[in-house]
Amino acid sequence: MMKNHKNTVGALAAATAMLTGYAMAGEPAPAPVMEPAPASDFFSGRLHAGYNSNYEFRFVDRGTNMVEVGLDGAFNFGNGWVVNAGAWYGGLNDDNGFPGASFTTPNELDLYAGVGKDFGIVDFEVGYIYYYFDSSGVNLLSQLFPGGAGKLWTNLEDTQEIYATLGVDLPWEMKFATTYYYDFDTYSGWYWDFRVTKSFAFTDCLSLDLAVGTAMADGQGLQRSATNPIGTKDGYQGWYASAALPWQVLDTVTITPYIKYTDADSDLVTTMFGLSSGKQMILGGVALSVSF
Repeated sequence: MMKNHKNTVGALAAATAMLTGYAMAGEPAPAPVMEPAPASDFFSGRLHAGYNSNYEFRFVDRGTNMVEVGLDGAFNFGNGWVVNAGAWYGGLNDDNGFPGASFTTPNELDLYAGVGKDFGIVDFEVGYIYYYFDSSGVNLLSQLFPGGAGKLWTNLEDTQEIYATLGVDLPWEMKFATTYYYDFDTYSGWYWDFRVTKSFAFTDCLSLDLAVGTAMADGQGLQRSATNPIGTKDGYQGWYASAALPWQVLDTVTITPYIKYTDADSDLVTTMFGLSSGKQMILGGVALSVSF
């Protein structure tokens, strides 16, 4: 999911999935993180839209020129307890270029919800994500080889995950966060992301957000092995680094350009058709966020 799921207390955000590697568009697209609502506000929300040069999800390049929109809401029940929910939609405007055929990655809709608790220097969140893929993409290989190589390498089917995120405040105003995802539906297996973030405030309305992270997986059906055509790429997946520049142009409006670098493990298939592995990527984009 390129979706980002971010609540008002957590280390998760539907807008930062691409920045942290957390999104299938899931890992939703990069958008500014929703700031904690004042204690007096029971509900806060955020509408966001953006453009991304690539749709990178868990080190896999799913295509170029992605446009995304999303809506997130959070309910503050006091004492650090927050319940959040949202939706994210991403559309790709390209062909993935399989020789002699036209294949377009399906558009994706993610629906997610979670509950989190802020304990001070530690916060925790658990939640659920549903991934829906429409029929706009033509999965040629799956049609030619049903249940075979085509399905293993290129198929995108609806699936569901549960997740748990733990965030810990570190010295020098840094933060460590880790998110564990378990697919209990189509693709089985788990994916585990680890990251450290640091923000530098230039003014009251402009800051620089840096992140570096890595990930592991086991039995996750979308993380394919280049050396074992019928197996998954287990263990180390790769590492990434990102920089975002949130600019609050109005009290409720933020524009966030970002850039991200990913370096996948050499055994991880990193394109939709499995034509390359261990891909290094530099991608970027911009997001517009309106809070209410």
